[in-house]
Amino acid sequence: YKAMATHPDFPEIDLTCFRWLISGAAPISRRTMELYWARGVKLVNGYGMTEIGPNNLAMPLNEMSIPEIRDKCASAGRPMYFNQVRIVDEAGKDVPEGQRGELIWRGNLIFGGYWKDPQASADILTPDGWVRSGDIGYCDEDGFYYICGRIKNMFITGGENIFPLEIEEVIAAHPYVADCCVLGVPDDKWGEVGKALVVLRSGSTLETEDIRGLVRA
Repeated sequence: YKAMATHPDFPEIDLTCFRWLISGAAPISRRTMELYWARGVKLVNGYGMTEIGPNNLAMPLNEMSIPEIRDKCASAGRPMYFNQVRIVDEAGKDVPEGQRGELIWRGNLIFGGYWKDPQASADILTPDGWVRSGDIGYCDEDGFYYICGRIKNMFITGGENIFPLEIEEVIAAHPYVADCCVLGVPDDKWGEVGKALVVLRSGSTLETEDIRGLVRA
């Protein structure tokens, strides 16, 4: 979607044949979404996992206007049919509304395990039949789910859990930034700290302190 939106022919292409567009696998930035919204196309994020569906969260696009989608643009939507979802802490207990935890899933569409790999199956399936997604997220008061990052991608700094995706979204919103990736690196004082790898748009200039200022804000 980003590549198409930055193509020089994009402003002249007729998009009226599209009712809506959905992205999975990785989230689209709000900046890219805005380019489609401005053309009257409902572009949103979705969520799916092969082991559990494979389509699991979707925005109720037929019921939402573009202004309503804009208000919930960071969300991957609500659970689709035949999906049960919970958000749990490290002990497997449900967390309160708005609190982050791991999304786990159950339903008639989940897989039965990995082929000839009982250990991998035991790692991802709970004893009572829920699938551990490894994704960290939360649910808001309207029942919309948000994905914050992956357990394996999380790093801990000074005892706080940090999810790179949230930082990447802030940095990527800057008009001079073409793309970015945040990862945890060792630090003597804090254990780990975030390191941002930033690709600037052609002809743009940003200093390191400019990027730090975005994150601090």
